[in-house]
Amino acid sequence: VGELRGKLATCKPQDLSNTAWALAKLGHADPGFMAVLVGELRGKLATCSPQELSNTVWALATLAAQEDSSAEFTVLLKQLCAPGGFMQAVVDQVRLRISSFNQQDVCNTIWSLAKLRYHDSGVLSVLLQRWEQHVRDPGSDVTAQGLANVAWGLARLGYGVSHGRELGTQLMADSSASTHDEPASVYKLLASRLLALEPGAVGTRALCTMAWAHA
Repeated sequence: VGELRGKLATCKPQDLSNTAWALAKLGHADPGFMAVLVGELRGKLATCSPQELSNTVWALATLAAQEDSSAEFTVLLKQLCAPGGFMQAVVDQVRLRISSFNQQDVCNTIWSLAKLRYHDSGVLSVLLQRWEQHVRDPGSDVTAQGLANVAWGLARLGYGVSHGRELGTQLMADSSASTHDEPASVYKLLASRLLALEPGAVGTRALCTMAWAHA
């Protein structure tokens, strides 16, 4: 990591995103290194692919979830999530490129925003609209874990099943789309697609995550 830090300025967006993803998989939360990495990536966000955007946010969220995250890393995350910070620049790019997001990109981004407790109803609205386009497509490769991650993310952000009306009302206020005109339509769609999966395709983790979201 120390040797790589001096080379980050020459890295392409994919290299930066992959590095963040790898560090998250390894559980290596180095606030100094991550600060430099996201600083370099911010200037290149416009050329990032949807997968690179979602992987970067996933990496930050995964590192934030570590029980042994340092106080310095917590401070860094607060800076990144502050108004006008790195996360604001990321969600701006998500809005611009949402039509290119595949289902996994969408699910990972919703989960990551929730893990970071990053509240932006505008970007959540466009993410859910894109997600609905995918899951309503009979040919879409829907996974139980992806469905569970969306349910968990909504609940974590305060839009649980019992708050379905608030979810519909707030998202409609931020979007002219009519896909959320039924208060709990998102959760009904989640449940219907989960039930449509083969029993063996629904793992214990997905079931537990879905149960928590519906609690």
